Amino acid sequence: LVRQGPELKSEALTERLGQGAFVEEQELKGERLKYKLIRGAGPSEGWVSTRITGKELLVQRDGMPEDNEDVGGAGPEGGAP
Repeated sequence: LVRQGPELKSEALTERLGQGAFVEEQELKGERLKYKLIRGAGPSEGWVSTRITGKELLVQRDGMPEDNEDVGGAGPEGGAP
């Protein structure tokens, strides 16, 4: 679930971040990440939780994926910053 602000009660956006989306970290507040979408499906920017109940929703990765590299398809929140 993507929100407009870092608070869990801030307004939720209607579109979710697609599974396998590649994002750039803009700011990190605890387990809340402000991101900019680089590649994949979802809002161009927003705030997401990096983990929920111990499950990682985003995984840190070095570098950009290759153009022909499969980074996942559309789905629930998750991806690689």
